[in-house]
Amino acid sequence: MKAARETDLVRQVKSYLELNGALAVRVNSGAFGGVYKGRKRFVRLNSEPGCSDLLACWDGIFLAVECKMPGERPTPAQAAFLDLVRKRGGIAGVVSDLGDVDALLNRARQL
Repeated sequence: MKAARETDLVRQVKSYLELNGALAVRVNSGAFGGVYKGRKRFVRLNSEPGCSDLLACWDGIFLAVECKMPGERPTPAQAAFLDLVRKRGGIAGVVSDLGDVDALLNRARQL
């Protein structure tokens, strides 16, 4: 049996959010370089350092969801992004399982 990966967790959390009525968007992060028509290019996959794995809108509330395998912690850039979302009135958190997602949704219900 294959070991669970973070990618599997992200898919599971995205599906769960959608089943609960959220619009959930997977955000790829990182960058790559290459050559196009003889010119070197560097492409960033999104504009925000540390952007969460999933951005969602649920019942009019903005959610930023960083998925991590149990025992793993967000990078400093990811933690800073989550703090920015919270300071601007959104719900943000790190999840390792669907119970953590329920806790985020419960926080959103209290707004």
